[in-house]
Order: sequence, then structure tokens, then C-alpha cells
Amino acid sequence: MQTKKLCFLLLMLSTSVLFPQQYTEIFDNVWGMGINYSAPVFCDIDQDGLLDLIVGSQDGKLGHYRQNSAGSSEFDRVTNFFNEIDVGEFAVPFFIDLDQDGLLDLFIGHQYGRICHFEQQAVHSLEFNLITDQFNGIKVPYESVPSFTDLDHDGRLDLIVGERANILHHYEQTAPAAQTFTLIADTLSGIVTGWRPRPVFLDLDGDGLLDLIIGNLGGKLLHYEQDAAASFTFSLLAAEFSEIRVDKDSAPAFADFNGDGLLDLIVGELAGHLNHFVQNAAKANSFALVSERFVNGSIDVGLDAAPAFGDLDGDGRLDLLIGTESGVVHHYEQDAVGSSGFHPLSAKFNDINVGNLCAPILTELNHNGRYDLILGKLDGFLIYYEQQAVNSTAFQHVTDSLSGIDAGSYSSPCAIDLDGDGLLDLVVGEYEGCLRHYEQAGVGSTDFVWISDKLGGIDVGEQASPCFTDLDGDGLWDLLVGSNTSRVYHYEQEAAGSTSFAFFAEYFNDVYISSAKPIFADVNGDGLQDYLAGSYYGDIHYFQRIDGTQVEPHLLTTIPRSFALGHNYPNPFNPATTIPYDLGESAQVEISIFNVRGQRVKELLDAFQPAGSYAIRWDGKDEKGRALAGGIYFLRMQAGQSQQSVKLVLLP
Repeated sequence: MQTKKLCFLLLMLSTSVLFPQQYTEIFDNVWGMGINYSAPVFCDIDQDGLLDLIVGSQDGKLGHYRQNSAGSSEFDRVTNFFNEIDVGEFAVPFFIDLDQDGLLDLFIGHQYGRICHFEQQAVHSLEFNLITDQFNGIKVPYESVPSFTDLDHDGRLDLIVGERANILHHYEQTAPAAQTFTLIADTLSGIVTGWRPRPVFLDLDGDGLLDLIIGNLGGKLLHYEQDAAASFTFSLLAAEFSEIRVDKDSAPAFADFNGDGLLDLIVGELAGHLNHFVQNAAKANSFALVSERFVNGSIDVGLDAAPAFGDLDGDGRLDLLIGTESGVVHHYEQDAVGSSGFHPLSAKFNDINVGNLCAPILTELNHNGRYDLILGKLDGFLIYYEQQAVNSTAFQHVTDSLSGIDAGSYSSPCAIDLDGDGLLDLVVGEYEGCLRHYEQAGVGSTDFVWISDKLGGIDVGEQASPCFTDLDGDGLWDLLVGSNTSRVYHYEQEAAGSTSFAFFAEYFNDVYISSAKPIFADVNGDGLQDYLAGSYYGDIHYFQRIDGTQVEPHLLTTIPRSFALGHNYPNPFNPATTIPYDLGESAQVEISIFNVRGQRVKELLDAFQPAGSYAIRWDGKDEKGRALAGGIYFLRMQAGQSQQSVKLVLLP
């Protein structure tokens, strides 16, 4: 299948790895389907009588679900990467046959204010081709949201484009079936939408007047109605449609799943969950909640999933605990021994709620046969719970501050005996990207002694999340450190028992995972440690170890193999950010900053450099030393004949 991924911003750049890929990602069952800022839309794409649900997400991709039978309110996941489309960030899709040729057109608004246009390859096909990444030259400041309707019944479509700052722009088709639109008004009917508007048009009550339902940042739905048939003006009916309110960033979509004349309403939200409501009566403006977890076939805990594995009840099936941005711990259990399927048991394990951001580990501190649960959290402290009895899922709270440890903020712990002395080493990742090192005061003790604020001198930039394993069975610990830069850094212990680590690779397994929280577990029971990583989007990525794969000896070198531009850290930033890059060979290097209009605002470097690894800093200022306005900028690097770019977000 032809890849349609949009590369127009060169946002994601890959780095050569030093060993062959030994893990393959598993997408079936529950894995790798986290969605934030969910933007749903319904369409029977292939005309098989079953509705397709396409869900845009913050990561710029589209998830695809399909109704499992006619009239059903159950939808099965098809793919988390529909047509391999990636528009960068905040994808909002809309389907319509624009030119009346029998082929569906797919329009996607996104973070950068343009509208991408795709068209179906053939009638009833699920394949779409990119037509343009800037439909009609339309460009709003941020987060475009397209919606089509015929407001005045003249046979020409009206295009309403929401943007982040409270506005609905109005365009109209120049002729029926035309692909060109002209601007009618910068603000449709003077409507004040609230931030991040998500408009939907339909005639709810069958009175011939269009209803306009608008989701927004506040989580409510605004309800406007057309003043008269074929009018461009609308009046507010309700500031809180049907008293519906989700957490934040409501995004509505309507459909009649079972053909009973009652509309189903799906409302997406910030955490990605899809809330299901059904109309109370035909043509009614009121809806009743059916479920807060429509399409519940995958692990998605909202934001910042941090996984931990153990067999809590001793039944041979793995228990999966997932810490979240909201401070609660979700509990899943394996469907069967060796299965890659997991089912939810609780969305609030042991009623734990630390307020915000928790990262759990399961270990055994005092050798009593019972699990100890340690939770890192936003304020840097470690909360400690102990299993009440062997094979129990009940845990009791011991302390809010294990051994008085304070990692500063965003503490993410792991426990391992690094030096083989029988004492656990507690390694805690923190916000600044370093690893704080503590060691158990004595065998079985719950007291820890501070060793170092920067284990091995490692610094991954921001939000370090460490885990240890021995990948190649050489008796040396491999250390993987997730970060806020979508990288999982790979280090290896320099000698048995050492606390020194040598850098091995910048992208473990050659994949990007946003705010990765890596961990290893033998999920399928084949005796090989599988690699899993929680992500910012609330899901868990599962990479299965390929049976019999042999890892080549580590090739450690101070000279990079290729030209690679890394992601800046911190990002977003203010006032300054650092951008790492590698040169595989000597070259003339030019590095400059450009604004979103393609204008160069600052030259950072124009010099000949030998092969090696470098980093350059930008202070957010232009050529004249003036502080630039907050927004999106691009760093472009030219090294010899090679060129790469990376997006920078400067905070106001």
C-alpha cells in the first residue's frame, strides 16, 4: 500500500541503530491505541451497510473502527493508522463527496491551521490518496477544524472552518461540485464558540432549520439554531446542550446506529475517551448517557501511561498496573497464561489516587514474599504500599515518603541490584532528565542511602524514566531511559557491578514513543523478555522479542554512523532550547531558524565541522537579538548534501 504520510514538516527523523531489530510490535488485542483530543466522525466508507468510525488524535493520525454488525452499537478496531495518514498534530477528519464523482473526499484539519485533502481511490475503497496539504490555500492561525453543509440550499456547499481562538470562518463553494471556495465571512453569524471549537451541523428536531452543535475546550456543547431556512445567521439556544459535559475539549459526532430514529451522540475529549449518549426521543434535544467508554477494546488510560507487571494473585497470569497523569492506577489482568490479551479489572486500583502523575513499580524490599508497590509522583516523592497477604490484590498504605527520598519532580523509580551485593539499588528518573541513585541501607530494609544525583553522568534532557534488563545475556545490565523527547536511550553497564554506563543508541528498537515509560516482561511465556512502553497518549506499546534472535556484539564508537538531527530539549521551551546533532563525516554545516512563513529569523551556525556529536543552543531571539513571539519555528540543518528539519515550540 502506498504510503500517504505527510512529510511536509519533516517532524520525525530516524537515527541509525547499531544492532538489528530484535522486537516486532504487536497491534492486536489491546496494544498501541492511545488517543488524546479524540475527534470522531462516522461514515460508511465502503458502502457495506456497516458504519466506519474514524477518530482523529493529537498525534496527527486517524484510528479506524468498524461496526461489527448492522444495527449494532459495538465497534471493532481495524487500525490505529488509517491509510498511514499523519498530519502532524491534532487531526480532525470530515468526509463528503465534494465534487459529486461518487468518490469520498476526506478533509483533515490540524495543528498548523491548514486543511489536508484526500480522495478515495475507487468507489467503496478504503484507500485514500493525498490531493493537497493546503486545500484552497486556507490557513487559519492554529488548529483548523473543517465542517461542510449547505446553509442556504443553493446547491453549493458551505465550508465552516473552526480555529483555536473562538472563531468559525465561513467559505462557500464557487459552483456546485467545484473544488474551489471563496471566503464569505471571517466569523459565521458572530458566533463566539469558546476555545478549540468543533462544529457539527444537522437538523435535530426536523423543523427544516439547521442546528449547530459546537464542542470546545470547556468540555460542554453549545447549541445554536438557524434563524430561518437558508439563513446564514444562528441564535444560541443553550450554552450547555442536554447538560452534557466531558472533562475538556468536547468533540461531537452524530449517527443512528440501529436505524430506530433515535440519534446516537459520541463526544470525544482531551483524554481520548469516547462518551456515548442516545437521544431520549425522536427529534428531541435531550440525550442520555449510555457509556463513558464507547469502543473499549484497547488499553487507554488517558495520559502518561506508566506500566508495571507482576503476578499479584499467583495464578500464573500477569497483572498489569498502569499509573496515569490523573494520579490513579488502572489494573488489568492477562486473559490467559501466555496471552497477549488483557482485560480491565479496575480503573482505581486499591482506591489509590496521588492527585497527579504516578509511576508504579512492583518489587520486594523486605523479603517477606509479598509485593511492595512504590509510586513515583509529580512532586518527586515516593509513595509506598505493601501487599496485605501473599497472592492478594489488596495493598495497604505504608508511607507518603519512602525513606524521605525527593527526586525534585516527575519521579519515576525502578529497583535493581546493580552491583550484586544483595542490596537493592533504587534508581529514580526525574524531570531534569537525570537518574538519582540510592541504595538499600541493609538487606530487607525500607531505608535507602543516597549515592548520586546523576547515575553514570546520564542526562536525557527531560522526564527520565529508567528500566534495567540484560538484553544480550552478557552479565552486564542494559539501561533504557525513556524521555519527553520521544526517544528511549540505550546504555550498557561498562563492567559487572559498575555504576558506569556507556552510551549505545539514541532510539532503542528504532521507534519513537512520546514520553516513553519502558519496561520488560515475558508476556507470551516463551522465556524471552518482551519490551513494552507506556506513552503520553495513555496506551502501552508491546514489542515481542523474536524467538532465537541473537544480538550482535555492541559496536561502541565515538563517531556517529550517519547525519542525524535530534529533537530539541526542552520542547516547548522558554527562554532557550538545545538541539543535538550527529555528523557521520566532516562537512560544511549551516543551521538556521525559520518561522512558519518560511522566513529565516536567525542563523545559528555556518562553519566546517569534523565528524562527531554536537549540540547547539537557541535563545529564542532573532538576528538583532530581539526576543521573538511565542509560536512554532523550524530549525533547518544543512550538512554537505544532506538536509533535515525539526519543529521548535517557543512559549510566550
